[in-house]
Amino acid sequence: MRELRAVLAVAELGSFRRAAAELGYTQSALSHQVSALEAALGWPLFHRPGGRAPVRLTPAGEAVCRRARRVLSEVEAVAADAEEAERGESVRLRVGVSQTVAAEIMPSALQAFRGEYPGVEVVLSETDETAEADNPAGWRDALRRGDLDLAFSHNPEPDEFVEAVPVTEDPWVILTRRDSAIADLQRPGFDVLDGLDVVAWTHRWRGQHELEEAWERRGIAPKIVYRTDDNLALQRLVPPPARSSWPSAPSPPPDRTLRNRPPAVHSLHPRIRRSAVIPRTPRSSRA
Repeated sequence: MRELRAVLAVAELGSFRRAAAELGYTQSALSHQVSALEAALGWPLFHRPGGRAPVRLTPAGEAVCRRARRVLSEVEAVAADAEEAERGESVRLRVGVSQTVAAEIMPSALQAFRGEYPGVEVVLSETDETAEADNPAGWRDALRRGDLDLAFSHNPEPDEFVEAVPVTEDPWVILTRRDSAIADLQRPGFDVLDGLDVVAWTHRWRGQHELEEAWERRGIAPKIVYRTDDNLALQRLVPPPARSSWPSAPSPPPDRTLRNRPPAVHSLHPRIRRSAVIPRTPRSSRA
């Protein structure tokens, strides 16, 4: 473990001297730890230019750092769980979820999880997927601070601090009145929306930005007449006015106002990838 921590410190600080000071080692002791790991792996982990120039990771070093963060995170998590168990405390897993994930993914996931880990307390905290356009660092910061242990997000971008594990892929869908001109189309695409009145998400939702950028690239111009952040409200806006809408699936079951005349639903590509996002850094360093 010392060797892995030494490599991460050098990579983050760009200097053997600063890394040694940070970890409380002499520079020669830290260099020996890194060299021992390089010898065991058979690959150099750093470019060492000499002088005051910062050291840089080799491709092998980058791979080792990615794996080292994961290994150290697991070790720290095991130690924290053991300490809590020894004190008689329940192990708690804090999960950031949107309304859609809470309704569509978590019920079956929690049932299966409880069967394997009955002693773990799971706490669901609502995270607003629509807020990512305003504050893309929201759930990332919560993961880094240790406020969350994992979070669900759609099409997340992994970075050096978090990694994304794909869970599901959901299609975009068109909801439209059954008596509309596009209701009977077998495989509708973007082009059918050109010039149509559309109910859309607000610009707080990153996916809406992506959709409108795709429309622009294809040279089509739907007319957005209403915007909402609420999935059920979007459904309710479909039947009475002759409107098409573009919500994300999975959607909640239509409520009573839609049961007499349920909308037609057409799946489209591209699909939305929902992923579990977990921190790469050890729990203790995020606390």
